Amino acid sequence: MGLRRFLLILLFTQLFSSFAFAKTLSTTITVYNQGIALVQKTQTIFVKKGVHPVFIKNIPSSIEPSTVFFQDLSHSGKVQILEQRYNDNLISQQELLTRYLGEKIQVEEINSKTGKIKFQNARLLSISSNVILEINGKVYLTPPGNLIFPVSKQTRFLIKPALSWLIKSSITGEEKIELSYITRGVNWKGNYVAVLSRHHLDIMGWAVVSNQSGAVFHHAALNLVSGVIHLVNPVFSPRMFYGVKGMRTAPMAEAPLQQSHFFEYHLYHLNRRASLFNNQTAQIQFLSAHRVPFQKIYLYKNMNILSSYGENQNHQVGVLLKFYNSKKEKMGVPLPEGKIMMYKKLASMSPNPISIQPSSEKGELLIGESEIGNTPVGEKLEFKIGNAFELSAEEKQLSYQIILPGPNGLYKKKLEIILKNRKKVPVQIRVIQNLPSALSWRITHSSEPYKKISGASFEFLPRVPAHGKYKITYTIRYHS
Repeated sequence: MGLRRFLLILLFTQLFSSFAFAKTLSTTITVYNQGIALVQKTQTIFVKKGVHPVFIKNIPSSIEPSTVFFQDLSHSGKVQILEQRYNDNLISQQELLTRYLGEKIQVEEINSKTGKIKFQNARLLSISSNVILEINGKVYLTPPGNLIFPVSKQTRFLIKPALSWLIKSSITGEEKIELSYITRGVNWKGNYVAVLSRHHLDIMGWAVVSNQSGAVFHHAALNLVSGVIHLVNPVFSPRMFYGVKGMRTAPMAEAPLQQSHFFEYHLYHLNRRASLFNNQTAQIQFLSAHRVPFQKIYLYKNMNILSSYGENQNHQVGVLLKFYNSKKEKMGVPLPEGKIMMYKKLASMSPNPISIQPSSEKGELLIGESEIGNTPVGEKLEFKIGNAFELSAEEKQLSYQIILPGPNGLYKKKLEIILKNRKKVPVQIRVIQNLPSALSWRITHSSEPYKKISGASFEFLPRVPAHGKYKITYTIRYHS
């Protein structure tokens, strides 16, 4: 291809002389955990009496142009916006060719032997598949050299997205304005790291703020809103990158995120200004709690007992952690939704990878991760971190009887659950049995006390002996 490169002769002293640009004084960005942010900027613009354009630079490529709000802070009513355009047609090879289609340009030819440079006037005829030029009454399908595009003081190349306003002003001078808009591509979430000892855990919480909007927000006041606001067109939020290093918790001299209630949501305000760079993730600590008591729960859950048939069905027993978000339990901080990673302190670790004997080494191992939802103060957190290696459950149907056939039939079913414990200590396993919510049911016989926990579920709380088994049988009648 003859189109090897572009030589753009830009006359910078003349290029922007007829345009007015805004200067940013302060920025506030409020990030919602739904992939959007409200940006509020105080800026100055130089206006001239009459009608003229003004350009606002450093605009996100993910801006919602219809949300732009303008307010004149200096002379209300003296400056008006007649038109607004969002320009994201950035300079590129294709955009440049399209702009000069049918126009006069120049071709630079370099003699490979002598190095002598020759310029020829040309007209750009087509860019559909190949670049076609007319030079001195001849048509060239392949450019014989480098293309040079003329630049005048009216020419403007857009290298970053920008807002352009057509301003009508009754005064001349510098005006202070406020610009607000909504942008996508900015998100935040909680990220938690917890380290378990035998009876307590230490936990650190980070606000992870990600900026993929296409703009940089320098020295901005930062607000984070936790909660779900209603959006007419919900914003897709890509999975965020988590990368917290240093799992040791340490007391904070001062909480960098100040918390307060805001309408029906929760607001976190950073007590210093920060810069959010494009394609970067910032992490801000907001929680450091020590010796939080927790409870380990073993859980076996059958999501639908009607799917249990005659054959044995082996199931794993899950491991859950539960603790309370209260000041009494060393917490008491509203927790935004996010991922929690759990580590377990080891009293000792062996340097020999095939040995199970303890050594003097100490450390921590990852034992699981989970997601937590927005959790206000006073609520419990309960989440699964994995499955117990030495616990299992078997469930099977012992009998099935149709008492009354038909669409509103009556049925009776007898089931057996065998819980196995290979641990050296006895454990309690919470057993939850679920039915479809539309059914009416009652248990006619059970070998173990049970508790109804909802209209479609009930539970057993047996204690399984060490190196032993525990059998539960029950009979249930239900209407379809």
